[in-house]
Amino acid sequence: MTAFRYVDPEKTKKRTLKINYMQYDISGLGNGSQDQRAFYPEKKHGCLDTCYGKAKILKPDGRVRHTTPTECERLQTVPDGYTAKAGTSNTQRYRMLGNGWTIDVISHILKNMKTPKKIRVLSLFDGMSCGQIALNRAGFDVESYSASEIDKYAMAVAMANYPNTIQLGDITQVTGLDVDRIDLLMGGSPCQGFSFAGKQLNFEDPRSKLFFDFVKLLREVEPKYFLLENVKMKKESQDVISGYLGVEPIEINSALVSAQNRKRLYWTNIPDVTQPEDKGIFLKDIIEDGFVDREKSYCIDANYVNTGNGNPKQYFEKSRRQLVFTEVVGARQVGRRLGKDGKRKDHDTSLKAIQRIELRNDQKTNCLSTMQKDNFLAFAAPVQVGLATDVKGHDILKRVYSTEGKSPTLTAVSGGNQEKKIAVSQTHYRKLTPTECERLQTVPDGYTAKAGTSNTQHYRMLGNGWTIDVISHILKNMQL
Repeated sequence: MTAFRYVDPEKTKKRTLKINYMQYDISGLGNGSQDQRAFYPEKKHGCLDTCYGKAKILKPDGRVRHTTPTECERLQTVPDGYTAKAGTSNTQRYRMLGNGWTIDVISHILKNMKTPKKIRVLSLFDGMSCGQIALNRAGFDVESYSASEIDKYAMAVAMANYPNTIQLGDITQVTGLDVDRIDLLMGGSPCQGFSFAGKQLNFEDPRSKLFFDFVKLLREVEPKYFLLENVKMKKESQDVISGYLGVEPIEINSALVSAQNRKRLYWTNIPDVTQPEDKGIFLKDIIEDGFVDREKSYCIDANYVNTGNGNPKQYFEKSRRQLVFTEVVGARQVGRRLGKDGKRKDHDTSLKAIQRIELRNDQKTNCLSTMQKDNFLAFAAPVQVGLATDVKGHDILKRVYSTEGKSPTLTAVSGGNQEKKIAVSQTHYRKLTPTECERLQTVPDGYTAKAGTSNTQHYRMLGNGWTIDVISHILKNMQL
């Protein structure tokens, strides 16, 4: 019979995990290798690993045998036969068990996790259901989500992404009887009457009056929490809303969590809402190609798609309708005397010199000088070369632009020959793509495309929507 000598496990183990077991060396030498060690079945077993896969059991009669795969499963608190279901060999079973976790240890740790709590939601003016994206991102398990919306395109996108959404239709027809218990009432009532960019009719605008339907349902449903979003507005209108809701708004700029300047007011009874941390996301980080001349995009709204607002004149003179550029050229600012025909007449001192930008066409810059106006980069303007003869309508629809010149801004307008015509597919500035607008709103790429709706509708619903990461930041403070 082999002589056995006790080996102190504290001196021989290489793992940091302390396991209280009795280990014996069956080599009789006192420094036996791993495959020369055996364990009494009454004591704790040694640690399984992938190098050996199995260990030896010292039987009472002095004989030694290997642990079986089933015994190894039990050592790892894995259900008996779990590793045998795929018909793999014992060698592979030993290996995967050695690589695996002790199930009961992991389940003990996971019990301390805060599991997502179920929430029941009523979303008013739901649009494409930004609220559901934000709730998911904040870690909530949405048990029921009822939505009031009338835009068929936005509803189609919402249903394509969240088919379990309960659509209730027109908010003016919804009552508290249409929903069961609600934990959260949320919405962004139409802002056209309040917006500084609009006519500021305030509550005289029928769209802005829909705020009172939000108030009506807030009183009927009596949710634990509510959240209302809207644009910056006159203090008088803001105070009216605050008076009805009983809370003052917090102003958050989406620029903190995205590449878009978008200042909005949020009224909520969710406690301890603070400003989100600045994620340091810039416009150059989210564009698909080209380059931009600023760190943050101008605010994207529902009118971004409109033809009249997507041109360089609007962009440079009115600081709106974000553009992306694909080429810049060297330029200088210089005074020129121009005749009535627009041609240069610098020698005619009777004419007043007019400052204008002159572009280079050789892809070089002007000579550096002490005057800043002598050399800078400029975004090239479109050059018209003719009219399309096969297009009906106003001349502006017939314009064709030079292959050597620059294209006018692209728009999402389609139909009626409103697309811009160019002699080749070369453009030097463009508007943001729907995907880039999704990124500005921190919406998942492709979210608005799942229902097969047009780009026009994508731009519109994104402009009407929420910046998801702002909303999820607010919602994280809910305690259910």
